[in-house]
Amino acid sequence: MSQPPVYATREDVMRALDSKLTARNAAQIDRALQSASRDIEALCHRTFYPEQAERSWDWPDSQQRPSWRLWLES
Repeated sequence: MSQPPVYATREDVMRALDSKLTARNAAQIDRALQSASRDIEALCHRTFYPEQAERSWDWPDSQQRPSWRLWLES
């Protein structure tokens, strides 16, 4: 599975720090970007990128309650 997107690029960070790219600091910056992006999502209780997923919720048992229909228009 791929990593979720980050909200800045490595190049943006390098430009802001006025630093040269090395293998070591590239890995550190990538980890910091991932961590900061997940922290932003946790703080806001949401994500800021489109996601295609299937979700399911419990539905009342038809023997206990009447049947319901949910129409979603596309």
